[in-house]
Amino acid sequence: ISQIVAAAKDVASTTSDKLNQKKIIQAAKFVTQEGTTTIQSASRLAQNPGDAISSNKLTEDSKKSSLAVKELMAVAVGLNSGELDQIS
Repeated sequence: ISQIVAAAKDVASTTSDKLNQKKIIQAAKFVTQEGTTTIQSASRLAQNPGDAISSNKLTEDSKKSSLAVKELMAVAVGLNSGELDQIS
């Protein structure tokens, strides 16, 4: 999670558009929140592997976490390739 946040900050710093910067940072925060929730759900399931409710919760949280990453990637669509090359 910390690597995604660091990369998002790097991407945000490549553009002078404050609105895009804000969108990138907000999307990174969403990734952090959803990722943390997924980790917590995985931890609960690890403590009780046979619990169907915990298993379903982890599945739901994993999907939300994946969606959050996709949304973060979608925010960068407006950046040109030169801006993205600066951080790779």
